[in-house]
Amino acid sequence: MNTPATLHQAHDRLDTLPAIPSIARKILSLKINTDEGERALLALIEKDPAILSRIIGLSNSPLFGTGRNILTLREAAALLGIKRIKMIALSFAMMSSMTKKPTGLLNIQNLWQHSLSVAMTMDTLACLMPKERRPSDDEIYLAGLLHDIAFWWLDYIDTPLSDQFHACMATEQEHTVEEIEAKMLKMSHSELGAALGATGICPRPSSPY
Repeated sequence: MNTPATLHQAHDRLDTLPAIPSIARKILSLKINTDEGERALLALIEKDPAILSRIIGLSNSPLFGTGRNILTLREAAALLGIKRIKMIALSFAMMSSMTKKPTGLLNIQNLWQHSLSVAMTMDTLACLMPKERRPSDDEIYLAGLLHDIAFWWLDYIDTPLSDQFHACMATEQEHTVEEIEAKMLKMSHSELGAALGATGICPRPSSPY
């Protein structure tokens, strides 16, 4: 198990982490502000049954309350919009790489459902920002999607320590997450996430669309 001190050097072990899936990088590279880009995105998703089924399932969830069954990707795109389709596909593509290793107490599914919700909320709120100050759509969405990625990172590099951390959060509910992090890890999940970004593990958007 890592000690709190060695967590500060945990980035030395980042070469053991799974690579970002190639489909996630392809999704990020597509410019969906053109008809050609939209067609390429839909074609890419249609070739991945797992991502396709998740998008169709989300389209039929009460969250969007259409009152009718969405059966095809194009119907889903018409409901959600092509920008949101791109971001949802990206989130599911990245999630696939993080569920291959059995986890401990960390619930990966709940983590990514939370992250997806935050990303979609940020995307909506960002529309209220002045255009000249608003980051690109991909940057906004990725910030929400990856804001808690350090919890997965800790579970991956040191599952026993991650389990101890999540057990403390469950039993010491009178303390905040930040207080438990300070006591156990001597650093916050924000700092851990920043280390990931600094090493290039977190994908960077290649275009504003």
